[in-house]
Amino acid sequence: MEEKFSTTSNWLVYLVVLFTGLFFITRNNLGDDMNLVPGDLGDARFNAYVLEHGYKYFTGTTEFYWNAPFMVPDQDVISYSDNLLGILPFYAVFRLMNYDVLTSFQFMFLVLVILNYSTCFLFLKWIFKSPFAASIGAFIFAFSISLQSQITHAQTFGRFAGPLAFLFLLLFSKDKKLRNLFLSFVSFVWQLYSGIYLGLLFFVPYITVLLAISFKNNKHLPKEVYKNYGLPQILLCFLVPFLSIIPLLGPYLHRSSIVPKPGYGGVTETIPRLDSYLYSERGSLIWDFLSKEKREIPAFWDHQIFPGALALLSLIFMFFLTKPWRKYSSIDETENIKEPMHYLSLAAFVTFLIFLRIDKLSLYWVIHYLPGFGSMRSMTRIINIELLFFAAAASLLFINIHKKTKINSSVLLLILLPLLVADNFVYREFTYHTPKDLANERVKNLVVKMEALPKNSLISYEPDSVPGNPIEYQLDAMLASQEVGLKCVNGYSATSPREYTDFWNNLDAPSREKWFASQNYQPNNLVIIH
Repeated sequence: MEEKFSTTSNWLVYLVVLFTGLFFITRNNLGDDMNLVPGDLGDARFNAYVLEHGYKYFTGTTEFYWNAPFMVPDQDVISYSDNLLGILPFYAVFRLMNYDVLTSFQFMFLVLVILNYSTCFLFLKWIFKSPFAASIGAFIFAFSISLQSQITHAQTFGRFAGPLAFLFLLLFSKDKKLRNLFLSFVSFVWQLYSGIYLGLLFFVPYITVLLAISFKNNKHLPKEVYKNYGLPQILLCFLVPFLSIIPLLGPYLHRSSIVPKPGYGGVTETIPRLDSYLYSERGSLIWDFLSKEKREIPAFWDHQIFPGALALLSLIFMFFLTKPWRKYSSIDETENIKEPMHYLSLAAFVTFLIFLRIDKLSLYWVIHYLPGFGSMRSMTRIINIELLFFAAAASLLFINIHKKTKINSSVLLLILLPLLVADNFVYREFTYHTPKDLANERVKNLVVKMEALPKNSLISYEPDSVPGNPIEYQLDAMLASQEVGLKCVNGYSATSPREYTDFWNNLDAPSREKWFASQNYQPNNLVIIH
């Protein structure tokens, strides 16, 4: 049975749940008057630098994209990290409106939260035909407590293309229209451009669904599509998205060939354990007691991926109902379980199976050697993809509760929404954030020292003392030199050459000279700022 709703009702449900999430969850990351920047003085500001560099390149105020002017004289330094090209347009819009770097970063974050919610809502509403069920799932996808541990990494902000990729792929499974398959591939590429980490991680469930719909019930879908469209159109459908990836992956493949990979042993401790899903961020309204455990785990903060009790219970319910481990060719749509949920449940089962470890053992070892996967260093980020499965499971649970109890959908939403907020609420003082005024002041102090220098100057910021994290001082110099249009020796990224490590940590003359000597580099335009 499917409920019928007017367009006005759909919009009302969509907006009520969205604004509830923005008010109770997102507001704590941004502050009441946008005075907080999501993330810390390290990675958050580095990603702001990368976005600003992309903005400057596409507006013609810097000459090279991959060769950003930091960590001089190293080359193509953008390829040390995610480039964020897929979310750059949402940042650039606000820069074009003359907002400063960090304010544009804040607005971009807000827009991406809304997009994450909206595309998930659209996807789940297509499956369940209920805005109530869709809004419950979309809330989990966009506002889950597990995202608080990910918020220092702007590469994880843009997840909106994932639901679209699945939506068009599952539409293709029903109507066999090549257009939908093409749009699914384009959405997958967009996810890859939004964050290479998430794009690669998303590949696992995506290829699982693609293979499942191709050979369900021994009906070879590729043959049917070939018969309807012919080889030229099919090749075009595949080649255009594939070729669009090459400009993105080229610099990264080159970088991976000259930078040592961590190896499976180097990432083993970052693969989630079962108890990672019961380990929450500090400051939770209900689940703070779950944050006091498991701190013996290396990089424990990345393992705080508890998605909330409702999400966990929903996933267990989905697996119990769909049994994705059974012979897949026997799956058929029933009144209670729509066919797309079988595909999603299978994809969820495969994804959790691969990105899970018991002691040192994990099936991730198998795919770690695929191109690109070996360069990743933090596998707990898989939670950003898995939230889509938690979301779909929550919508499925909503539909089943509604059908079994006959409770009106509006009433059921009013019951579950406060529970969802409480389930995922984290007090502001425990969220990862940086006061925007403090971050701007640090950079402004250096800009004053740099703005009168010749435009060909090379900056090396070497403060007299470095109390606290040296990364924060490196980023002060990077952002200040970027603002005045100068190059700098200072640098920070996901990684760096081994020869740069001493300067990374010390910011002093001996480590700088050691770095220059390793690169056989002797600049005549160096300006040292203390």
